[in-house]
Amino acid sequence: MNVGFRKMSGKHFARIDQDTLVGQRFMDWFYHEFEVKDYGWPWPRAAFCSRRNLDESQSHHSVFRDFVYDQELSKKVEICHEHNHYTRLMPNKQIFSFYGGAVGVMMVERECYLEHKGFNEQLVYMNSMDTEFLNRIAAKEEIYNLCLAIDADFYHQFHGRDDGAANDTTQPHAQQEGERKTNSLDVRNKLMDNPNPDNWGLLDEDLEVTEL
Repeated sequence: MNVGFRKMSGKHFARIDQDTLVGQRFMDWFYHEFEVKDYGWPWPRAAFCSRRNLDESQSHHSVFRDFVYDQELSKKVEICHEHNHYTRLMPNKQIFSFYGGAVGVMMVERECYLEHKGFNEQLVYMNSMDTEFLNRIAAKEEIYNLCLAIDADFYHQFHGRDDGAANDTTQPHAQQEGERKTNSLDVRNKLMDNPNPDNWGLLDEDLEVTEL
């Protein structure tokens, strides 16, 4: 993602998972509201939206489009990490931040991405990279809660979880055993400095962008 950012030409870097579908509510927000409407306050430079999880039947090739495009059906798809989506304060005083759940989309303005030096390149394992990055941003400026504005209009397609994280109890939807290592949860709960060198994102490599 850092390499992709270094090669981009647009104003915003937006990241979704490759198995996630984008709904119409997000498209309407992006083209007709975001940085278009004036609400009397500046749009934050970073935004995050959680996602919904299509189950196996909803992901079937004959019906998944209905669940994505039909405004009534789409809201019947289960929200992933509901506590994060609603930013709940739990009885044990733990706060689930809206940007701590599974990603639908994460958007960061170009200059903001540069200032924070992108994703921490030491976090080479599974999970928590987005949250750690957004923690650094949130310590200095606001992040727009896009979850509620578009009602989680991103849809993760069903797939098996046999390659999931080993002994990872933070994934309630992934019950199968897996062998993938995860990054330490410490990066979610405390602010860390980004150790990326100045040439983060393979800046010194002779990489060419090829259009097919």
